[in-house]
Amino acid sequence: MRKFLLSTVFVVLVAACATTQQSTKKVEKHVFNPDSAKAWYSIARDYAQKAELKRDTSYYRRAVVNYYRSIYYNKDFEPAYLGLAKAYLGLGMIDSAKAIYNKVLEINPSSSKGYQGLGFVYGIIEKNYPEAEKYYKKAIEIDPSNADAYFGLAKLYEKEGKPELCDTLYEQAIAKKPDFAPLLKSAGLFYREKGELEKSTDYLEKALTIGVSKKGEKEIRNALLDNYIKMAQSAKDNDKKIEYYTKAVSHADSLIKIDSTKYLYYFRRATAYEGLGDVYRSEKQLKKALKYYKLAESDYNKAIQLASSDNPLPAMKLASLYVYSLKNYGKAKELVNKVLSIGNLNDAYKYWGYLLLGEADYRIGYNIYREGKKKRDYKYACDAVSSYDNAKKNYNNALNYATDTGTKQTILKRLDSLEKSRKLAYRVCHRIATYK
Repeated sequence: MRKFLLSTVFVVLVAACATTQQSTKKVEKHVFNPDSAKAWYSIARDYAQKAELKRDTSYYRRAVVNYYRSIYYNKDFEPAYLGLAKAYLGLGMIDSAKAIYNKVLEINPSSSKGYQGLGFVYGIIEKNYPEAEKYYKKAIEIDPSNADAYFGLAKLYEKEGKPELCDTLYEQAIAKKPDFAPLLKSAGLFYREKGELEKSTDYLEKALTIGVSKKGEKEIRNALLDNYIKMAQSAKDNDKKIEYYTKAVSHADSLIKIDSTKYLYYFRRATAYEGLGDVYRSEKQLKKALKYYKLAESDYNKAIQLASSDNPLPAMKLASLYVYSLKNYGKAKELVNKVLSIGNLNDAYKYWGYLLLGEADYRIGYNIYREGKKKRDYKYACDAVSSYDNAKKNYNNALNYATDTGTKQTILKRLDSLEKSRKLAYRVCHRIATYK
C-alpha cells in the first residue's frame, strides 16, 4: 500500500510540476527528513496564502507541487495533506480534495481537521447536509476546541434553514476563537438577520478592527451602516440617536471612498444626515438641524444622479425632505411630478407621490392664508382656497392607491383638517367672514 502511495504521489508531483512549467528529477525512494518536509510545507503554505490574497489560482498549483514535495519527505505529515486538500478546493478539484481528506483520516483516524474538511466538502459545496452534519459533529466530538468545526456546523444549519440551532454554536465557536474575523463576521450577519442588532454590531465592529479582505470590509460596513440607522430610528434617547447616526455616516464615508459610484451609499448617508437633522430640530437647535438637512439634500441629489432612471426612491425621499423639513414645496412638487410620469410606476409610489403633493399644496395654502392675514388682503384667501382644492384632489388620488386601513385613516384625517381650513379661507375670500 505504501509503495502504491509513493508511486501515486510521485506521478501527481510530476504532473503538477508540468502544469506549472517546473521540472523535477525522478526519485526512486522516499527520504524521511522531517525538517525538509516542514520547509517545503512552509513554501507551499506561502503560495496558498498568495492565492487567497491575489485571487490567482496559479499560486494554488504551485502550492500543490510543494505540498507533495513536503509529503515526499514525510508521508505521514498531516498538515501537508490538509493544506493540499485546501489547495485542491481552491482549484475547484472537489473529488481530489475529498480523497486527500480521506487520506488524512487513514493516516490519523482522530483528525478533527480531517472530519471538518469532509464536512465542508459535503455540506457547503455538495449540499449533502446530513452527511456534512455527521462529519462536523465527529470533528467536534474529537476536538471540542475546534472552533472552525462549530463555525462550519453553524453555517450548515443556516443553509438548512435551522437558525434556532445556530445561536449556541456561534457562541461556542467565538468563545474558543474570539479573534477569528471570518467567524465574527458570519456571527454578526447571522444576528443581524435575527434582528439582534446590538449583538450583530458588536461582532461586526470587532471583525473590522481585526482586519478583513476588501470584499469583506464592504459587506461588513454595509451591514453596520444599516444596523446603525435602524438602531438610531428605534432609540428613545437623543444622545443615542446622535451616536448611532454619526457612526452610520462614518461607515457610509468609508464605503464611498471604496466605491463612489454606488447610489445606495449616498442614499443611506443622506438618511443618516436627515435623522441627525430631525434630532437637532426636536432639541430646537435649528441651525444644526438645517446644516444636516442640507447635507442630506446634497446626498439625495447625488443618489438621484447615480441611480437608474426607473428608480424613484431617491427622488421621493428628497421630495419628502423638501415637504417636511426644508419647506421647499415647489421643488418637492417638481420631483414628485417627474416620478409620477414614469411608466408602470408601482402603486405604492403613486400613493406616496399624491400624498406628498397633497401635503405640499396644503402647506402652500396655509402659508398663503397666513400671509393674507398679515396684510389683511382678501385675495390671498382666494389663492389659499385654490391650493386647498389642489390638496384635496391629490389626497383623494392618494386614497385611491392606499392599501391598508391605517393609511386610509391617516388620509381621511388630513382631508377633515383640510376641509376646516378651506371653509375658513372660503368665507374670508367671499367676505362672509374676516381674517381671524
